[in-house]
Amino acid sequence: MISTPHLDQERANNPNMEYYRTMYKDSKKWDGKQGLAGKKVIVYMEQGHGDQIQFLRFVRFIKAMDCSQIILHTPKSLHRLIDTLGVEKIDRDNNPLPNHDYHILSFSLPFLLREAVPNFSIPLEPYITVSEKTELLPGYNIGIAWEGSPLHKRNADRNCHLSNFKSIAASGINFFLLQPTIQDFSLISGCEDMNLKGVEIEDFYDVAKLINSLDMVVTVDTAALHLAGAMGQRGFGLLGPKWEDRRWRMGFWYPTIKLLKGEWEEIFKQVTKI
Repeated sequence: MISTPHLDQERANNPNMEYYRTMYKDSKKWDGKQGLAGKKVIVYMEQGHGDQIQFLRFVRFIKAMDCSQIILHTPKSLHRLIDTLGVEKIDRDNNPLPNHDYHILSFSLPFLLREAVPNFSIPLEPYITVSEKTELLPGYNIGIAWEGSPLHKRNADRNCHLSNFKSIAASGINFFLLQPTIQDFSLISGCEDMNLKGVEIEDFYDVAKLINSLDMVVTVDTAALHLAGAMGQRGFGLLGPKWEDRRWRMGFWYPTIKLLKGEWEEIFKQVTKI
């Protein structure tokens, strides 16, 4: 494991971190060496929704350090999901920050915890549990997503055409949308014959309820993929020919998710019931 200071500085100087630099300019950053017993700690959850869900796995280690309060700084769309972890939360619009002793950048947690926790290793077991379910149709229910957030600068590289999913359609299989909206309508052209199902999705807790009710998920690299893995749901993560994300080279984040990389036609030939 490599040390974190230069990585912190590199990320903090990124234009996307302007909000962080402004909000935390007078806040003390935890360096992994001080004890946190009795301290109030804010974890600033970085980057997109999927990144934040991925790094929620480390919250339990901070909880084990007997902090007096742990607050996650996240968008409201994650707040109900975070309630399942038993910690506090504040929204990105919150101003000023509540009183606290330290803040932590979420991407720094695995490096800092290596210093602070004896025999630390990245946890692989499910770390998000949702008891509620969404009532679905009889049959084999698969959650799908073919596009991610258009706010991602490389979104087009990870998206695929909906028609690819026709190759895994069969009698008794129902496709449920894991994405709350359709952004690029060119990706669904010619798919009017596909009987897609949807449920009301207001935030990621609703997505979690749906995932909790499915038989499996098949999705491109979206926040729904991370959430399914965090919940221990079975499924496939589809990494198309143009998509590259170095975290997936590590390959061990979610044991229940099988990653498929290559041309779309070949990827979908590998999708089976697991």
